Amino acid sequence: MVSTRSKYRRDIEDDMRRISTLENLISFVEIAMYKPEYGVAMTHLDVALSVSSAQRDTLQRYLPACLALTPNLAILELTITPPFTSFSFARIPLPYLEVVKSNLTHRSLAPFVSVRPRLQALDIAACGRTRKCPLSTVYVQQVTDIRCPLACVAGVVHDGVERLQLDHSRFATLPSTFLSKLPVVLGTVYVLTVDFTPDDDSILRAIAAHMPHIRDLKLIEYASSLVHKHAARPWHNHAGWSSALQRLTQLEQLVIRTSGSLGTVAGDHGAKRDVFCRWVGLAHPHPTLRYIMVWQHARSVHRGVLSEWSRADGSWKGKWTVTPDADQVSMLS
Repeated sequence: MVSTRSKYRRDIEDDMRRISTLENLISFVEIAMYKPEYGVAMTHLDVALSVSSAQRDTLQRYLPACLALTPNLAILELTITPPFTSFSFARIPLPYLEVVKSNLTHRSLAPFVSVRPRLQALDIAACGRTRKCPLSTVYVQQVTDIRCPLACVAGVVHDGVERLQLDHSRFATLPSTFLSKLPVVLGTVYVLTVDFTPDDDSILRAIAAHMPHIRDLKLIEYASSLVHKHAARPWHNHAGWSSALQRLTQLEQLVIRTSGSLGTVAGDHGAKRDVFCRWVGLAHPHPTLRYIMVWQHARSVHRGVLSEWSRADGSWKGKWTVTPDADQVSMLS
């Protein structure tokens, strides 16, 4: 989930409510109507419901009531399965809302998001069946922390965003193609997490061209059983990969998850070290890069090899961990 440094997060556990069944929702509304202070105290609401077609009318009635009874919400997580195609509570005042995470279609979310001037963080799932993302017409310049599908990046993301996570879902289009459609250079983005595909040789070059000031970069290989572990990856083009890294002149940390490998021979740490040396440019060292982690052969937790390199006092040191534990790869799981 995207994060915000809101003052509300200090007391998040005391003022949070999770609603996971329709019965829970109805009960919450009934209690909050009888005791208004019950709903007023909530600053974080997490609603995750699976509903049948027969229950949708009930949900349409009680969910708006629930939001109306929680006017001090700072964080709203809303996951409805299957997702709504229409949104009946866009105009409910939630003046302190700062974080929205939802799986609703972007057509449903657009009216809701458009009237949230204090919104800082937006975490959204698939767009829905539209040719153009409906959020592209919504003013969200105040949002600095965004997670969205790559297919919507050109319409949702704007200059001013600082933290960005991009998810890939359209198999026929390379992630770098979506990035190339950005209308402006995103000079304020300093943290980026992005899905990539093994055949996308231009992914790092596209990032350097459109988000040149990144300091923290995570590249997550899009999981696919059709991709062989020995298939070529973008970094196998050593010259192109190294050149793109050098263009990221403020990059401090690079983290990669892949089902492939740095080298071509399993267990050949010497060959992998040679690959790494080409990345950091020992003859012309990268000016800011301090840490690189690559989780290779990463099909699941407790599998694969974790390669880490760090630089202190100008010298790079590396280590390898076979079958890393969950804590070691938590940032990439």
